Amino acid sequence: MIKNNSGNTFMTVIIIIVGLIILFVIPLMAASNTQDDVSKVAVQSIVAELVQTATTKGKLTKNDYENFTTKLYATGNTYDIQLVHSILTTNPNKGAGDKAGENLTYSVYNTEILDNGIFKDGNNGEYLMNKGDYFGCTVKNTNTTMADQIKGAIFKVIGKDTYTIVGSDYALVVTSGNYSN
Repeated sequence: MIKNNSGNTFMTVIIIIVGLIILFVIPLMAASNTQDDVSKVAVQSIVAELVQTATTKGKLTKNDYENFTTKLYATGNTYDIQLVHSILTTNPNKGAGDKAGENLTYSVYNTEILDNGIFKDGNNGEYLMNKGDYFGCTVKNTNTTMADQIKGAIFKVIGKDTYTIVGSDYALVVTSGNYSN
């Protein structure tokens, strides 16, 4: 009599595949998720440090920004960096008689802060802010992290505008930046 072992062979292959997933893929996913978590904490800390430095000094310097980007890219990811400076101003026409005008804010972003600020010739590599303004930074990764690649290969859940690593901070400028350090 001849026995048919095709059912046993199929089950053996399935068991081997499940075993490989348990032994390799799950630990790889866990390690890459841990790496993303570490990157998230690092990025938030780096962003908070930049905002704290700029709002305490009242200015963003070329050196501070370059140190920020160096630390940021040392995490092994690429990022979209969005800077915002909300400028406090007064509308003198709004006040009547002896009353002061109303306070207004308007915001400037990357182009004004970077291109027309710290990287513009003649600005001494500084973008100055005034006391009472607000300064903020938001950072989002632009690359697909290893954890996202693994999840995408297994689950097919990755969207185009999915950010794994995000850092954001916004603070009040406490000193006018019209002095040199």
